Amino acid sequence: MLQFVDDDTGGTISTSNMIVRSGVSRLDGLGCIENMERVSPLSIGLITDSAADLPVEIAASHGIEVVPLIVHLGSETFHDGVDMSTEDFFARIAAGNLAPKTSQPSVGDFIEIYRKSLAKHHCLISIHLASNLSGTYETAVLAQRALPGEDITVVDARSVSMGLGLQVLQAARALAGGMDKDGVLGQLEASKREVEVLVAMDSLEYLERGGRIGKVSSFLGTLLRIKPLIQILDGQILPLAKTRSREQALEALLDRLEKLAAGGRVVLLSVIHTAAPKEAGELAARIKERVGPVELITEAGQVLGAHAGPRCLGVAVLLGACPSNSEKDSS
Repeated sequence: MLQFVDDDTGGTISTSNMIVRSGVSRLDGLGCIENMERVSPLSIGLITDSAADLPVEIAASHGIEVVPLIVHLGSETFHDGVDMSTEDFFARIAAGNLAPKTSQPSVGDFIEIYRKSLAKHHCLISIHLASNLSGTYETAVLAQRALPGEDITVVDARSVSMGLGLQVLQAARALAGGMDKDGVLGQLEASKREVEVLVAMDSLEYLERGGRIGKVSSFLGTLLRIKPLIQILDGQILPLAKTRSREQALEALLDRLEKLAAGGRVVLLSVIHTAAPKEAGELAARIKERVGPVELITEAGQVLGAHAGPRCLGVAVLLGACPSNSEKDSS
């Protein structure tokens, strides 16, 4: 799954502590799960939220706990990915004139997950979607403060959807490989500055309804006539290309990916979609031909669906340092 954000955004709360780990497994280059559960006497639990759009089976195989965001449809309230399937969600918003809304989990939701995880781990790292787009990070900090004496770190990933999800996966792999807490925290600090999400929107209707239009408002003059490509970078939703067709938007997306991939800096790459699995597979094939392998193809959840609407296609890319000549020669 994958998503944008919620309605109740507060001021940023900074926190200085940070941590990580759990019984984890890893993915091979094709996105296949390899079981390699490891239990450490000083294990660290890994927490994220449903805006990471991590497939359930992958989160479970890594021992990652996921706190669901809240989706509102009319007078009804649902936990993202728990109370209603994504297929049913899109069917309902298509059938009625409903304007879905979202909000962050409660402090109690976080405390419940933290206590559950602390029963198995000596400390926790909790990685969440961009604080300037959602109140989720701030709520997690409040839950952390409500459990004095517990070793819990809350991290603002400065991204959404698989931009967040790839950072969580990279942290889980690092833990599985034996990296210590400080190493993983340093990696997270670097990765939040090296992750980008690109989304080819079918329309801006849902983004405008949800009040998340931001700097993309420059596209509103042609709201019904364009297929915009947006960029999510450092927690900001930015206009990248104004195109007249879906194919033009996808070409612009591929062009941007090629620029990002120059120099061999791509570490992880995921395709994201909202109710468009066939097109997502086709996009992944084009990316493989022009850029390189795709780690995962994942369907965005109801939070992204509420703000982006159906038939969106996108990618999340996590970059790393440029490989040295010796690394290139040995590869």
